[in-house]
Amino acid sequence: MIRMIAVGWIFGLLTFASAASAQLTHLHVVEVGSGSPSFVVLHGGPGLTHDYLRPEWDALARYGPVLYYDQRGCGQSDWSGPLTWRQHVEDLEALLEERAPDEQVVLAGSSWGAVLALLYAHTYRGRISALVLSGLPPWRELVDARAARYEELSPAAKDSFRRSVERVSFDSYPVRDSLWIANRPGVLGDVISKRLRMGCPLAADIIFQSLYDAPRLADLRSISVRTLIIDGDIPDPRGSGAANVADVLPNATLRILPGTGHDPWLDRPDAFFDTVGEFLTRSQ
Repeated sequence: MIRMIAVGWIFGLLTFASAASAQLTHLHVVEVGSGSPSFVVLHGGPGLTHDYLRPEWDALARYGPVLYYDQRGCGQSDWSGPLTWRQHVEDLEALLEERAPDEQVVLAGSSWGAVLALLYAHTYRGRISALVLSGLPPWRELVDARAARYEELSPAAKDSFRRSVERVSFDSYPVRDSLWIANRPGVLGDVISKRLRMGCPLAADIIFQSLYDAPRLADLRSISVRTLIIDGDIPDPRGSGAANVADVLPNATLRILPGTGHDPWLDRPDAFFDTVGEFLTRSQ
């Protein structure tokens, strides 16, 4: 059974005020199954939507209800407010507080979604029972190297950079100015306009810049929940963080699926979700 959820659930929009932002936030939420979610699946990008994960990740519904949502600044969710990694973590915390206040969930993520899952697990320890991570980007390049460059700045430059990252959002004029052509009726086709907004590189740029103060690779050692990391054996030119993260996490299992790349769940969905199923069975 597939149904749209809303809290005050109206048209699939979850409305709440998150801790990191006083603004009212609307997240587009879709649930597969009924009842409190057993799984929350985080999409990649940053700047994509949950749609591309389906129907493959719906396979988790054989084990319990699955919840997807478009992250802030993506798809049909709110595009207002800050787009930092901390804001995304707080959005996820507010979502779990609303949908699963008294239950633990399995948090799953693909690519950037796997990064967000780890950032959340490092920040909030009590709400998740396990992690399922696919296509992890290289953490050292994504976080550690960026943090090291930030530390080389002067105090004044650090302050300026920090304030800039926190203030940039889709509400700011430079960002609105860069998107105006996608919103002009008749200028671009509907499909092109949708793609410009769905996979907006601006969201990725803003979020990645904010990772200067994210937990470094060594800091992830404090995440103790059972974790399954799945990666492919086809080299990704951007690199992979699967092995490095698996080495750091104290309770991680790394599985390499032959013949797959950055998205093993897409290349070999049956093998991928069989591997996930075995992990979930052992975790019970």
